[in-house]
Amino acid sequence: MSSQTKPAPKQRKHPILRYSFIAVLLLVIASASGFLLLTWQSDKYEPAPPRRTERVSTFLTHDIAETWYNSVQNGKPFELIVQQKNINDVIANESQLGFKWPIELDGAQISTPAVLFEPGQVTLMAPVQIGKVPVMISILSKPRVDDEGLLTLNVESVKAGMVNITPLARKFASGMIKKQLESTDLGPEEAWLTDIADALLDNKPIEPCWPSHDDYMVRLLKTDIADQQMQLEFDPYKADSDPALAADNKKRTTPSNRS
Repeated sequence: MSSQTKPAPKQRKHPILRYSFIAVLLLVIASASGFLLLTWQSDKYEPAPPRRTERVSTFLTHDIAETWYNSVQNGKPFELIVQQKNINDVIANESQLGFKWPIELDGAQISTPAVLFEPGQVTLMAPVQIGKVPVMISILSKPRVDDEGLLTLNVESVKAGMVNITPLARKFASGMIKKQLESTDLGPEEAWLTDIADALLDNKPIEPCWPSHDDYMVRLLKTDIADQQMQLEFDPYKADSDPALAADNKKRTTPSNRS
């Protein structure tokens, strides 16, 4: 009687182990991808080098302050052209700011911000160190003055790296700004700060009229943003004590009523 060799028992494959391995692998890939997206650094971030000179920027004293003062006194529409380079130089000048970068805010370390002007939009970027994780925070805005003469800042997105965190950022910023406003005694001439807060947090259209000097009010008529510069058009008017006259002056400066 011949002996028959019994076949070796087949090893049972456990699908649950295979699927668990695949799930862990996908989780690792997703985590790595998420980390790369979160820590992505924009090549458009170009801050000005730090400065510690006590000399006041000629951009502020001549290009802005002198032009603003003389033009408001003249009482006629005028334009201001803001260069991206000049804004970033002011941001980087520690002496003029009164503090130095980086700064600490709620456990995060914020390094020198930089502004980027592109056609129709403004982006504010700043590297933020959260623990040991470097994150580039960028805020994109497309401000415009509509046909009714109202300004909308149109803050479209807030990103950490390439991850959109707009809802979270709005909630965080809302708490901070409201806390500051509640702890500050704002007079009638400073009420426009509340409007700015609403425009930033909720994209609410606001009357772009602000107090200047010698009882003048100044209305923003137009924004025109191009590569590396922003052009702003203003129209000054007297803040008359008669509400009807003041309203008529404001109406005079809306885009639809200009010649």
